[in-house]
Amino acid sequence: MNDYKSALESHQHALQIRLKLFGEDHSDTAANYDNIGDTQHEMKDYKSALESKQKALQIRLKLFEEGHSDTATVEVMTAFQLHNT
Repeated sequence: MNDYKSALESHQHALQIRLKLFGEDHSDTAANYDNIGDTQHEMKDYKSALESKQKALQIRLKLFEEGHSDTATVEVMTAFQLHNT
């Protein structure tokens, strides 16, 4: 059985480290928010998953042009989250 609670705690711990190392506006930080959102989705916490995915998208939109592959993936996943809430 998958241990999503433990995975979420690990992702949240990793996020704190990345925030200290790189700050908020960094692609690794955005990726971490994505991972948190994926885990929250698996836990059926769709509201939190959507918030995490939106945070990842906001960061990526600051770093990359709209339509860039890094933003497009998150845009699709955010739409998916909206559909499931």
